[in-house]
Amino acid sequence: MEEFLMRWRSLRFQAWHAVLGGVAIVLGLVAYGAAVEHGATGGDNLIARAAVSFARIPSETMKVIRSIRNDHHPMHAKRHDRFGGASGFERFVPASGDPGLLALSRFDPVKQRNIVEIVDLTDGSVLNIYSVDEQYVHSQTRRRIPTIDLEPDRDRLRFGMVHPLVEPDGSIIFTGMSTAMVKLDACSQIEWLVDGAFHHAIEKDPQGNYWVPGVLYPHRLNGVSDEFRDDSLTKISPEGEILLERSLAEIVSRSGREYAILAPAVEPEDPLHLNDIQPVASDGPYWKAGDVFLSIRNLSAVALYRPSTDEIVWWRQGPWLMQHDVDVLNEREIAVFDNRANTHGPRYVVAGHNNFPVYNFETDEVTRPFDEAFRVQNIRSATQGRSELLPDGELFVEEQNHGRVLQMDRDGKLSWQYVNRGEDGKIYQVHWSRWIPPALAAQVRTSLAEKQCSAG
Repeated sequence: MEEFLMRWRSLRFQAWHAVLGGVAIVLGLVAYGAAVEHGATGGDNLIARAAVSFARIPSETMKVIRSIRNDHHPMHAKRHDRFGGASGFERFVPASGDPGLLALSRFDPVKQRNIVEIVDLTDGSVLNIYSVDEQYVHSQTRRRIPTIDLEPDRDRLRFGMVHPLVEPDGSIIFTGMSTAMVKLDACSQIEWLVDGAFHHAIEKDPQGNYWVPGVLYPHRLNGVSDEFRDDSLTKISPEGEILLERSLAEIVSRSGREYAILAPAVEPEDPLHLNDIQPVASDGPYWKAGDVFLSIRNLSAVALYRPSTDEIVWWRQGPWLMQHDVDVLNEREIAVFDNRANTHGPRYVVAGHNNFPVYNFETDEVTRPFDEAFRVQNIRSATQGRSELLPDGELFVEEQNHGRVLQMDRDGKLSWQYVNRGEDGKIYQVHWSRWIPPALAAQVRTSLAEKQCSAG
């Protein structure tokens, strides 16, 4: 009997220890989860940093394994066997007059970082190079969102200087894609920095303000999860001050299209995916000065929004598919860069080739004047990419996924192209490069020729 009681007490003691151990484990996991969340949302203390670093071990290990297995680099283009081995800048037709400049945003495989080069389109010579300390930019960022951890997600390799807008004095404005917005002078010194998570296109209105998509956190829409991506329409002054910030989800919901947000077909936590805000410069029969066109990728939608009344005044889904970069061509036509990306089965596979559909408000018709050109050049960027109709009737295109920038006529004949191929034979990404028209190019050339940068 005594032996039985002793064994019973021993079992109870062991069970009690197991219960206490289980409680301790649960409390530890809760504390660890809280520390990770605190660190991921901008908390900056030793425990939070350690917890986040520990949580990254599995994903970082997989990155290393993939890199070893596949020679993977985060800035590799989709394919390396394209364009017949072409590398760098090549002009095929002699320049007539001033062809302008190229603000070439690209990953430099020699420097192993993303840079912006001002390239003379006459001969491909480089007039200036910009770079930025991304860690300093991150250190000044307070408006963070939990789904983006800046240090690993936007480190030196991944911090693309996206869609650089060049000013007459040689300064540039850009984002790192879901990072702060930065202005550098011609010597790559930071003039100002706008805290936030800005992304995709930067467009300038006639008043000199910059329109750029951002991300709001916490989101402003009821009935969605904490991870819902709430894209914003943001207007920023020439001095780097936020003048306007509105939730796209709220705008779309108020327009009677709440179904498009709450029952998405593509990405439940990112049902809209704003990638361009194009200001309207002057009144026309179908819009007013001050309106902005919106490219909403995940709905394959283009909308005309009127900030003065806070309403959507026009909306169309398709025939473009997962498009980018809406442009106003004249008082009755707009155009987009149509990715034609398949969102079912193997996602983000281009159906044939990209395109440049032109929509006419007067006739309610869509034409594709560069269809043959896109076919001939086999342009097929599944995500990202942009285009611009130039004054001479040719088209400027960035095939972002494949590391190529070019200018072509309607038959697909190239005036010039740039392929971002490294000495290792691999092609690396470009990041929303921009054509600079001759009038602005003349001012930029003068400013860069006169710049005086201090040593160090």
